[in-house]
Amino acid sequence: MSTATVRARRFFLREEEPEWLVWAVVILLLAVGFAVRTAVINRSAEFSAGNLTIRYPADWAPLGAADDVLLDVGESFDAGLFPPRLTVRRTPAAEVSSSARTLGDVALMWADRRAKDLLGYKVLSMEPMALRGQDAVRVDYAYVAEPVMASPNSIPVVAHGADVLLRQGDDLLVVTLLTDAGAFDGVQGTWDRILSSLDLGQEVAP
Repeated sequence: MSTATVRARRFFLREEEPEWLVWAVVILLLAVGFAVRTAVINRSAEFSAGNLTIRYPADWAPLGAADDVLLDVGESFDAGLFPPRLTVRRTPAAEVSSSARTLGDVALMWADRRAKDLLGYKVLSMEPMALRGQDAVRVDYAYVAEPVMASPNSIPVVAHGADVLLRQGDDLLVVTLLTDAGAFDGVQGTWDRILSSLDLGQEVAP
């Protein structure tokens, strides 16, 4: 093939595939990739108990259980020493405080109870909020925790948790997100999606 023929072919290809078209294809592929990634990240599972419904990331797996725990799920241990964890509890409000008049008072008593159970517990903030039109209180805190996959040589981590407290009749509902303090800001979007999915509609009679 002669040099002239090669040059002619290159010129022809440039004419057939202008630079703007190449960039358009690249942008389109990036947009498709972003859409697929977003769909995978936002894929969720649903949990229901009575009149409560909440959604969480579909790849989070069930963890431990306790008498007052309705839901306890978390990210894979591959995510780190202290991966994100979602817990939903429902307990009689009178067991937290029999004298509290407001949800804020209940939140203070709840924080006191947490301080007795968690090493180095420190409240970072306590603020009222509205959740799906219902009054709630959010308590952010930190404490010293053992890694999930602790070994004899494991170093404790600083955990950051957020408890959102709501009243359900005579019960107190507590929705908790817990993770390593350094990773908490990175899961804020996940936390927001979980809270926005919470539904406390009317319970259906049997």
